[in-house]
Amino acid sequence: MSDTIETDATFPALSPDPESIVAGVSAAARALADHADDIGMAARRICVELKDLTTSATVRRILFHIAVAEGSSLRSRFVADHLSTHGHPRLARLLTDHAIASGAKPWQRRRLEPLLNELPHQDSGAGVRETFDLTVTAEGGVSLAGTGGSSPIEFGGGTETPWFQTLIRRLDDRPDGIHHDVVRIRTQSTVRAQDALDSVLERLAILPVVSAVVTESTDAALSISERLGRPLLERSRTLLLAPNRSGENVIVSVRGSELLDAGPTADLVLPGAEDVTALAAALGLEAIIGSPAVSKHVRVVVDAFRVESFRLLPLSSTYRAFTKLLRFRGTRAETAAVRNVLTGHLLASGFYDETLGLATIALPSERGKVFKARLIRALYGTGRFSEIALVADPAAASAADRPIIREAAAASEMLDELAEAADSSTISFSPVAGKILTVLHASAPDQSGGYAVRAHNVLKTIVANGYELTALTRPGFPEAANHLEPGATAEVLHDGIRYLRLGSNAARFDGEFAYMRESVDHYAEVIRRERPSAVHVRSTYVSALPALIAAKRFGLPVVYEVSGMWELVYEAENTARMEGRRARTVALENAVLENCDSVVTITEAMRDIISSRIRSRSPIEIMPNAVDAATFGAVDKDPRVLSRFGWSTDLPIIGYIGTFVGYEGLDVLVRAIGLVRRSGIRIGALLVGDGAESARVQALASELGLDESTIAFTGRVPHDQVKDLYSVIDVCAYPRLLTPATRAVSPLKPFEAMAAKKPVIVSDVPALAEIVGHGRRGLVVPSGQAEALAEAVTSVITDPVATEHRVEAAASWTETQRSWSAVGAVMGSVLDRLTS
Repeated sequence: MSDTIETDATFPALSPDPESIVAGVSAAARALADHADDIGMAARRICVELKDLTTSATVRRILFHIAVAEGSSLRSRFVADHLSTHGHPRLARLLTDHAIASGAKPWQRRRLEPLLNELPHQDSGAGVRETFDLTVTAEGGVSLAGTGGSSPIEFGGGTETPWFQTLIRRLDDRPDGIHHDVVRIRTQSTVRAQDALDSVLERLAILPVVSAVVTESTDAALSISERLGRPLLERSRTLLLAPNRSGENVIVSVRGSELLDAGPTADLVLPGAEDVTALAAALGLEAIIGSPAVSKHVRVVVDAFRVESFRLLPLSSTYRAFTKLLRFRGTRAETAAVRNVLTGHLLASGFYDETLGLATIALPSERGKVFKARLIRALYGTGRFSEIALVADPAAASAADRPIIREAAAASEMLDELAEAADSSTISFSPVAGKILTVLHASAPDQSGGYAVRAHNVLKTIVANGYELTALTRPGFPEAANHLEPGATAEVLHDGIRYLRLGSNAARFDGEFAYMRESVDHYAEVIRRERPSAVHVRSTYVSALPALIAAKRFGLPVVYEVSGMWELVYEAENTARMEGRRARTVALENAVLENCDSVVTITEAMRDIISSRIRSRSPIEIMPNAVDAATFGAVDKDPRVLSRFGWSTDLPIIGYIGTFVGYEGLDVLVRAIGLVRRSGIRIGALLVGDGAESARVQALASELGLDESTIAFTGRVPHDQVKDLYSVIDVCAYPRLLTPATRAVSPLKPFEAMAAKKPVIVSDVPALAEIVGHGRRGLVVPSGQAEALAEAVTSVITDPVATEHRVEAAASWTETQRSWSAVGAVMGSVLDRLTS
């Protein structure tokens, strides 16, 4: 059959109503069922039913997936041309190479070849794929979670079922993209339920979803499999599962295929709902990459999976979903080719544990040089340092792999020494009673960020509790000014605290773990000389782990103060590089947490995270962030600052003082400032600090027409100048975005603003909302919403009475409950216990 007629059928799509979209998709589902034994005919009929409905994201995805499933150049030509003609070139681009590979007429090539000028990519947004839950009752009723109640299945013709209408609408609310959403279905085993399930799967088969059916028992699953038949289970991309005696789900079949590769049955158990979702998401990816329609772009497809489906199968997962799936596809010999493709692309995208799972089932004949290189990178990406030495041959390794092998060896040596030193000290030692050594990543006066400010105040509380204190910064800090010989120290006195700088002959960028390994001996020498009775280490593992090892050489007790969790920042990045850093950070942070004698952290959320990862030797204490109220008391506006920016004393100023990074939401703040100005309210804005987002935020301000008379950017300023800048600010805004890190980590700046009697507006990120008492001490707005932030700014300015009540409550709270003297008792009691 010629594809000319189909291609000529393309014309600008109308904007159909939702009912027409549902009707069209239902007709397409019937076409797929009617021609189940002829995918080519089914694909043609589906395209006819849907070609005028491409304003729907769901329809665009259906067309893309039918081209992938059918696999012919003809179908790819029609869908690519239709999507690109109607303004959706990204999906079309992925099909274009296959579309013009064979059979394309000259005029068709002319229409499609311009797409080849763009690199194939699919940026549909992070986490756009979702999980939906359906329930099929014994009576044959079907309900979709969130729709309320149960709606009976209807068979053929007439009005569509409510659950199907709602599901299509919810799918249409999401962007288009390459990958599948997941529908989890719980079903009863009655005949009516099985009839209903048959109808449900026939409808779901047309949608860009993978179905996971959880039955009541293995017998019920087998009965359903026999009744529905393999063709339906295959075209609906259905997993069939049943509970075991422990109530955990076990895989019974995958797309109608039973287990084909012998192996441990324990590997087929899915303990939780998240495991089911991950397996279903992986099945969707496997179905796509096997198609000739996208064979040239498997790397793009897998990387899009990382972005689109990270909520379903995150990079950090340990599900080993692909290993499970392949056991239902064939023997290890039969799946070798697809396993090789998956292994390479999953590794490149950062699915390191999934890669390891596939490596474990590789045949001996597959374990060549490429296999070993992949295995080394997967082990390193999951923080399995000691295992790398078992498979690596440094002499035969590539130049790219040798640094990984060296770093893994350094990390492994540190962990081995920690295990030995934790059992018994190796050096005789006479500590000085009441003397504490603190080891820091960085410190004042060379650094003025939140880490250094909190550290300095914690050190002052230790001194106030009667201890003699020396603070030692990591070797080489500060990098720009430290010219000391390796191991040499220099004293810096700052605000009553004795800091020691330490020389180094290694740089972190030459190899972080090798740098840390060298640090152990430097720390040990300082401990021998200073003779503390306990060691206090602060985040992160870069300084804490080598300091812990050094302290344990002398048998000293160690308290670890966790003030940040970089692994949460890395997790939010969702990239291959950062996933490897996340896993290695977790491995080394856990080593410190498990082997120190006490842990102190700053929020309940951080304590919960730590408790979920390790079993601590003693209860985890919370020493929250605080503020020196005397330093940040209310003061009049500094006329010199106002003059510097050309502002009058009566102009309301909204301010932010902190780091310019993506998760701080400064683009939201700038947009809110623009909205307030456009509403007719005169305001100025003072943004103090710098960081990776500085240029982008300033460019946004310029784009919105906010010139220097409205919004001033100061760049980084010394901490002792912050008080003067605070004086002119009338409202402090902290519009942080919700990420794993911001959910748990509490910033210092809101405390300073509250002590300075400034109205505070924060986003509803949990750690921030807790600081302002969920609205009692400051306003809370939805994260990421500039309109809501603009309304809050307006409210603070136009309702001074309510604003003053919140300001006074905040100032009183910081003075009585969040002063450093108040929270410092926590560290004092911990050190008392360790040194008694």
